[in-house]
Amino acid sequence: MPNATPDAPNPAPQPAQAGKWLAIETSGLFGSVAAGQVDRNGCEIVAAETLPRDARSARTLAPTIQRLLGRLGWAPGDLTTVAVAVGPGSFTGLRVGVTTAKAFAWGIGAAVLAVDTLDALAAAATPPDASDSRLTTVVDAQRSELFVARFSAGGGEWRRETPTSRTTAAALQAELGPADRVVGPAAATVGGDPSEPQADAVLRVAWRRWLAGEADSVLALVPQYYRASAAEEKLATQ
Repeated sequence: MPNATPDAPNPAPQPAQAGKWLAIETSGLFGSVAAGQVDRNGCEIVAAETLPRDARSARTLAPTIQRLLGRLGWAPGDLTTVAVAVGPGSFTGLRVGVTTAKAFAWGIGAAVLAVDTLDALAAAATPPDASDSRLTTVVDAQRSELFVARFSAGGGEWRRETPTSRTTAAALQAELGPADRVVGPAAATVGGDPSEPQADAVLRVAWRRWLAGEADSVLALVPQYYRASAAEEKLATQ
């Protein structure tokens, strides 16, 4: 274990390692955790468990992780990497998930990989076919807005085209064409297919990041809210 403390300067990103991985997703209404066996040749999801609705608290998440690992006969120290959805999504849910992932990884000396919620939604969507060429993933941004990201078909999967942004349902609806699909918790606002982010998809996106040579720092891991809270926005206008 390193000698640094959480208050020390951020170290360089720690590369993930092949082996047993844990994924945490708490950005939506239904949090979940998943475990996978990962190497350069593949990512096998071996178990997953969903948290009760709106029960994304540390008191619920930690026992769920323990139960999942117990089912598999894995000890926490067996894990080499912890993947976690960092946003956008519920402020409270993201804080719980990221804080848990950070503390868990730090405690066992594992690497972390952050995953954008909108990327996880795309990873869980049906792969593109001849009838669709673009995918938009959407999450409720509150205050009558949506967080969105656009993806295009490529190599039998969805590839990110745009950074995460905020827009209104009316503006997004005006941009959609006949070949566009929309998925995500807020998809129904524009006639799309509602879906919730899942931890198994978080794990698959993290695996792709690892294959691409990407890495994150445990100490620098923070939620990505993509906007200030309502109270902060109100204060900024005063």
